Amino acid sequence: MANTKPTSHEIETAKAGKSDKMTDKARDAAASAQQTVREAAATAEEHVRDAAHSVAERTSHAVDRGAEHASALQHEFDTMVRRNPTAAILGAVGVGILVGMALRGRD
Repeated sequence: MANTKPTSHEIETAKAGKSDKMTDKARDAAASAQQTVREAAATAEEHVRDAAHSVAERTSHAVDRGAEHASALQHEFDTMVRRNPTAAILGAVGVGILVGMALRGRD
């Protein structure tokens, strides 16, 4: 067997081949990472949309219930005033006096 040393050209060619392989592996890894990030972003976007939709739906229901409650209170108040208008007027006068006293007491 002959023990021949590789020439500098052969060494450079081997180095270039290894470098190209490493570059290809790095490029593939970067592309894979980019795809993984895209998929994760799409999943996160979907979760955020679902959560926003859920919050909007709950808020809408809460507003509807609040409006119904306010309407019921308004109806009860109207009924009370119609049944006993004198008490309603005296109550309004009393509230007016208290507000006036509170505002005068500030000075």
